[in-house]
Amino acid sequence: MPPTDNLQDRRNKLQHAYVQSLPAKADELRQCWQACRRFNWPPHAVQQLFLLVHRLTGSGTAFGFPQLSTAAGCAEQLLGVCRDNAEPAKDQLFAVEHALDNLCRLLVDLGQQAPAVSGVPLTLTTRAPVAQPGGGPRQLPLIYLAEDDEIQAEALAQKLVAYGYMVRTFGDLGTLEQAIQARRPDAVLMDIVFPGDDSAGLAAAHYLERQGSVTIPTLFVSQRGDIHARLDASRSGAVGYLTKPINPLQLINRLEELLSTQPPEPPRVLIVDDDEDLTRWYQAAFSEAGMDTAILSDPMGVMAPLVEFRPELLLLDLHMPGASGLDITLALRQEEAYTRLPIMIVSHDSDPERQLRCLDAGADDYLVKPVDGDFLTRLVRLRIQRQRRLQQAISRDPLTGLLNRGAFLEHFETLLGITMRTQGKLTVAMLDLDGFQQINDRHGHLGGDIVLKTMARQLAAAVRRTDILGRFGGDEFVLVLPDTETDAAYRLLQQIHQRLTAMEHQQLHGEEQHRLSLSVGMASCNYRDRQLLPLDTDQLLASADQALWFAKCAGGNRLWMAEKPSSATPEGGRQ
Repeated sequence: MPPTDNLQDRRNKLQHAYVQSLPAKADELRQCWQACRRFNWPPHAVQQLFLLVHRLTGSGTAFGFPQLSTAAGCAEQLLGVCRDNAEPAKDQLFAVEHALDNLCRLLVDLGQQAPAVSGVPLTLTTRAPVAQPGGGPRQLPLIYLAEDDEIQAEALAQKLVAYGYMVRTFGDLGTLEQAIQARRPDAVLMDIVFPGDDSAGLAAAHYLERQGSVTIPTLFVSQRGDIHARLDASRSGAVGYLTKPINPLQLINRLEELLSTQPPEPPRVLIVDDDEDLTRWYQAAFSEAGMDTAILSDPMGVMAPLVEFRPELLLLDLHMPGASGLDITLALRQEEAYTRLPIMIVSHDSDPERQLRCLDAGADDYLVKPVDGDFLTRLVRLRIQRQRRLQQAISRDPLTGLLNRGAFLEHFETLLGITMRTQGKLTVAMLDLDGFQQINDRHGHLGGDIVLKTMARQLAAAVRRTDILGRFGGDEFVLVLPDTETDAAYRLLQQIHQRLTAMEHQQLHGEEQHRLSLSVGMASCNYRDRQLLPLDTDQLLASADQALWFAKCAGGNRLWMAEKPSSATPEGGRQ
């Protein structure tokens, strides 16, 4: 699908065509049902009926009719129960007939209403491909979408294109296989059910795996939610399984996770053990496996590295002077901040009762020494990977993938505490899109979501790993720049402002393009120079928010720096 196509006009036409086709679909369903009953449930007619209902289940929500997907899903579920029976029971047939009758009436009613399409999404564009750090343009990810329902394929493809992907659609699996041989995509989205075969997509995935194409991430999108389909998808090498109707945001987030070129941070492990020889052995094993480690011989000093090193796993010896691994585990689990920190205890003590006491206290694992080094590093990595996935679900904003408000504040409190103890410096900035409500009103919430997600991508690409970036709510983002001089922070925020306001969004119906407008407020503190205002996160955020308000009052689309956070008038607005 060429990215230069007028996607909005195509979407309008597809939606109107879909609505107009609904009464004909009702007639087709009735005829197919009559053929099934008249000819004693012939397999080919039953399969055709199943496919007709299956397609409506997926396409209804895609075109703004969730009630249609619900009605079709009910009919499909009932039909699936008796589809494989040569002679379904009368009560089963009655239930299917009743569900199909409701579905057909709904199709006719919707087709007669023919509502006007509204809420057309906004498509973000740039004048040129985004530049990579190395200097060359970054090509958009290429997605192959295999879906025999043309309307569903087109609707999903348009959403993917709006979020910055190139998409090619395929109505049959043979053409898909040929295209993969000619050019390998970045990912494949594939339905499972195709005409004549409920598992055709699974067979195609197995074929591609045998041909050496297993390195292409494959995600299945299907109405089938049974465990057999999920197991077959997993065994075929698929990396994801989504059921229809597809949640576009869930799909986009999964694709971003799979196709991210950002290398993951090395796992961080804190080792607490009074045996210096053993801790050096642990450290060497973890370093060789690509992990960052910190070593502590005195368990009574555990709080400082927990705050400053921020380990993702704590490896404790059981028997240590001052406090045992059991004692440390009990103490840490009392504080909410450490209830989810993976804790692994190692000991020569193999007493089952002692092991159970440690696990009951909150330890995740209890390993008996000696522990094989390869096994230990692999287990630690698995524990950290799982914890990262859980933390992602808990602390990340589902739309943008940035830290949500609660997680951001937690990180900010920790970072500000470190800054105060080390006599350091810090800057916080609030960023807000000008006129965002107009985007939502004019283009619907999908259009607003695309703007926010694209802004989050650009922000994440511009900041450093040590910075803290989150979505504070609505169209407001917040950024903390630790250990950064005020002038350097101002220059960085200027660059971010220029980068984001250079983005353009494409209007509908041939209107000219225009740029997004962004306001930024920033506030800094420098404890090294005894500039102690503000003293806490609330004051610092309030100062940045006040600077943002001044930027808005001055006309917006500018960066405003709060020179004196406690003042009630603007001190240093700069464009």
